[in-house]
Amino acid sequence: MDYKFLDEIHTERLILRPFRLDDSQEVANLCNNKKIYDMTLNLPYPYTYEDGYEWIKYLYTSFDLDRSVNFAITDKEDRTLYGCVGAIISQVHKRAEIGYWLGEDYWNQGIMTEAVIYLIDFLFTKRNLHKVYGEHFVENEGSRKVMEKAGMVREGTFRDHILKNGSYKDLVINSIINVWEDKEEENE
Repeated sequence: MDYKFLDEIHTERLILRPFRLDDSQEVANLCNNKKIYDMTLNLPYPYTYEDGYEWIKYLYTSFDLDRSVNFAITDKEDRTLYGCVGAIISQVHKRAEIGYWLGEDYWNQGIMTEAVIYLIDFLFTKRNLHKVYGEHFVENEGSRKVMEKAGMVREGTFRDHILKNGSYKDLVINSIINVWEDKEEENE
């Protein structure tokens, strides 16, 4: 099973491509990490092969480019799987919420920032959206830096917004507006 209807995105160092079922074990290997679980909203822990397989299968069966997109982040040269970057799209409001995770061995190398920048560009240019936003736990400095480097600005904090591991956590919201969209409308 493969969903070829989503084109690959080539960046300087990466290929963002659709997930394949044969990625299931590597997804499990990368996601079965308490540090990643602690900083994400929905990943289970422990994370098993079955979790990876069912998630990728769900991506195939529920694919609707007007509603969501998920890319495997891979190395451009050797195709090593690093993580995931994706978005939940609201066509009604012309916006998308991005989300991502990255294997711990690949943190602090600029990989996620590069992937997020290209995802934002994809959402603005190929999906014609007005706004992209993302959320992170207040203590997740890595995610804050990724969003900041990708041009997103902090909008605010939802206090005690998420119940995780029996404790309420603050959630920071960041966003970026499609400034090119506004300029194109002015020129018409």
